[in-house]
Amino acid sequence: MHLKAYHLGEKFKMKGLFKLKGFTLQNRDPLVLKYENSKVFIFKYGVAVFMTKNEKQTEELIKRLTPHLEGEFSKSDQRTEELTIKTTTKTEQVKGTTVYCHKADEHFQILLAVMLARSLILEFFEEQIGAQLDTLTNILHSFAKKGRTNLSTRQLLKVVGRAMQLRNLMVSQMALLDKPDFTWDDPYLDQWYPVLDDEYEISDRYEILVKKNDIIFTDVEFVLNYLESRKGLFLEAVIVFLILFEIGIVVVQFLTGNHS
Repeated sequence: MHLKAYHLGEKFKMKGLFKLKGFTLQNRDPLVLKYENSKVFIFKYGVAVFMTKNEKQTEELIKRLTPHLEGEFSKSDQRTEELTIKTTTKTEQVKGTTVYCHKADEHFQILLAVMLARSLILEFFEEQIGAQLDTLTNILHSFAKKGRTNLSTRQLLKVVGRAMQLRNLMVSQMALLDKPDFTWDDPYLDQWYPVLDDEYEISDRYEILVKKNDIIFTDVEFVLNYLESRKGLFLEAVIVFLILFEIGIVVVQFLTGNHS
């Protein structure tokens, strides 16, 4: 058996997927749909994991799912991750992209799909948050070197907006440290979960992301304080200009009066 995960967009509109024509509902959370001899495991954060015979069938299924996406990615921006499941009577293990297990029933397939999807969405946030951190680091470097930044207020607000958007997206879409409910009542799955969590470094990667997010939030606070001070300086400059303008009028009137 072969599983391949695709990060297709920002999120799925899940409601319409439960009654997708031609698909049979096999599981609700996470959503598992069967189509002929294939299966697709669908996650709200825009990831779908396919268990199909070939790439052509996967592409056909992706076309069926696309109308239910928000923030669809172009093909070049889609990330993928895959693994192969092989049953064995020997030692169970993960070797490269192959999982050797004693049994590969429906629940075990779901567990593997969950871990693949989590790894893929983590990769997305690692890239996005890394880029955001680089942008903010460059801004702070400019402050350290010049005492100012060449970016306009609008440009800085865009940086702040994107940083906050990523933070909210990560919090709302990723319950990556939650152990799936279906593993609690199954000793076999309960045994495999920490192995897969360690293999894909889910917990470690998530903790690093949280720390980076905290750094970004601190940087954002600095930028917002700067914008507030810039606004204050602008208002002060306007007030000074108006005072000087008024004084100028008085002086002109006075001089004009003396001249006459």
